Amino acid sequence: GRWAAAVSAWAGVVSVLGDWAATVLAWASVVSVLAGVVSALAGVVAALAGVVAALAGMIAALAGWPASVLVWASAKRQATSPTSVSVASFAFIFVLFVPTF
Repeated sequence: GRWAAAVSAWAGVVSVLGDWAATVLAWASVVSVLAGVVSALAGVVAALAGVVAALAGMIAALAGWPASVLVWASAKRQATSPTSVSVASFAFIFVLFVPTF
């Protein structure tokens, strides 16, 4: 009778420990899923930051265009020799395309 009671008590302890282990594993899987979600959100935020940076670069490049056109036009107006025309064209191309890269 005592042995049966002791075995029964140990079986109860093992059952409780098994339930506890199952609960811990379930919580660990929940935490793992949440960590994956947070990681994915961080990736989305990084991608959005990249898009914003690219848009800012495009806006800066577009903002440089009028200035480069004015530089080219004024240089062409002042140009009297073919050399100064080519220098003006080079300056125009340089100011126009360098901000884009």
